[in-house]
Amino acid sequence: MSSFQITPTSYSIGGLATSIHVHSPLLLPNVLVLFDSGATPYTIEVCTRGKPFPQKLLNLVSHGHLDHVHGMFAMARVQELAGGGGKIRFFVPRGALRLFEEARDAMSRLERGDFSSALETATATATATTTTATTATTTTTTTATTTTATNTPKKSKPRLQDVVEFVPVSPGDEILLTKADLGGNGLCTDGSQLYLRIFETDHCTCADNSGDNSASSQAMSVAYVLVRKLKPAVRSEFSDVVGPELGKLVQARGGGNVFQAESERQVKFEVCYTGDSHADGLVEVSDVGDTSGSGSGYRDYEKVFGGEGARKTRQRNAVAEQFRKEAFLCGLYICELTYMEVGEKWRDYARVWSHVCIEGVEGIFRSNGWLSGDDLDVDERKIVFFHVSHRYTTRQYLIKENIRSVLPKDLVERAGYIDNSTKNKVVWLKSKSKQVYGGMGFNNGGGGGGVNNSGAANAGFENDNGGGSNKDDRRHREKSKRKTQKKRTEHLFQNQKQEQKQKLCRFYLAGKNCKNINCKFLHEPQKINSI
Repeated sequence: MSSFQITPTSYSIGGLATSIHVHSPLLLPNVLVLFDSGATPYTIEVCTRGKPFPQKLLNLVSHGHLDHVHGMFAMARVQELAGGGGKIRFFVPRGALRLFEEARDAMSRLERGDFSSALETATATATATTTTATTATTTTTTTATTTTATNTPKKSKPRLQDVVEFVPVSPGDEILLTKADLGGNGLCTDGSQLYLRIFETDHCTCADNSGDNSASSQAMSVAYVLVRKLKPAVRSEFSDVVGPELGKLVQARGGGNVFQAESERQVKFEVCYTGDSHADGLVEVSDVGDTSGSGSGYRDYEKVFGGEGARKTRQRNAVAEQFRKEAFLCGLYICELTYMEVGEKWRDYARVWSHVCIEGVEGIFRSNGWLSGDDLDVDERKIVFFHVSHRYTTRQYLIKENIRSVLPKDLVERAGYIDNSTKNKVVWLKSKSKQVYGGMGFNNGGGGGGVNNSGAANAGFENDNGGGSNKDDRRHREKSKRKTQKKRTEHLFQNQKQEQKQKLCRFYLAGKNCKNINCKFLHEPQKINSI
């Protein structure tokens, strides 16, 4: 089971905006991991405060498509204006690094008004004006004016290059996250170290535009895996040595001879974020992926999608391929799922736009051993689907129904999906299941307090797994409510009318004149007519 949880500030609609946020109690309370940096409601809300971000952000960008990065420069600009200090670091695919830098530089020139062509034109015009003015009789006046303007230069705005820093990553990289990324001393609260592992996905074309898998081309879309390496344990022969004696032993023999080697450290697989990808980039092509020995996971996938693409999109080095396989050991696997309907039309869409459709999900997880049944830990792993197409925004019921009807039961019971209309953002498909998030106070503007203001450790709220109502459901409920209110109003009016009639004089109702001058009943025509 992963120590990381998806926070309520997450948001994802395929093609519009995506930014998935996770947090762990093993990190400092104000540290928030951002998978992609789309302009989501969280970004907009924080940017409009005019204050530095309340959290320390670890920004991991999977690729450069606009719906995943259009909040990037807004975040940097607000941080700079609000005096947040320092640079905002974005981990980006190495193949897209040059494009990210060009976009940053272009935005910086726009911000500072630094237009090269305009400057050249202005320089030529100024030269011609100066030449004309020299031959005129008002040379002295023009020179004085120019001198005055030169002595009061306009203060220039800071460059985005001074605020935004890009850290390139490549498939096969394993990066130790330091205090620059996590704050504090750079360690988790239990003393473990957090590492970032990278493997390539099948979504964007290569940097050299060849689209092939040659060694010279760089990946433009990647997936991120967060793993924790526990503190090196004492070797078995020194297990009885503790306290000051252990320190003396380390000084005498050296730490490498007392503690486990780096390769022997225990690794905890926490979170995998696939970014956007076709199923070809995630499925296991070898028969050993299905530990039952039949290899049916990949063979069934191959019958539907063909095996050409899956074999072609294998990782370009053995380390990255190992990272891809081990990512399925993570306690939380955040997997893209764009198209929720079954049929050749949707498989073609998935192929053309390099996304996952619902028919490819079972092949991905079955081929990687999730449904083999021999791993006791597999039941504790969770899947969360994101990047659901915007065409299903008003049809949330279709998402839940199709996942339950297409995917095997063992997978459904461990699956959930991002639903932006719910408070907790994740809807789990297992019946009567609840997700409780206890962490930072994202909705009240800072760390250390939960949404219900009960403190960082106990803060949280539950998702009753209602699935989120769509617009049609809300309209139906509002219409029923109006009908009920109208009936109640009519019933009340009828009762009032009857009460008024009982107060009228019986002679007056009979059309006769009442001769009793002390009669206490009503005789006024206007009151009778009003009834």
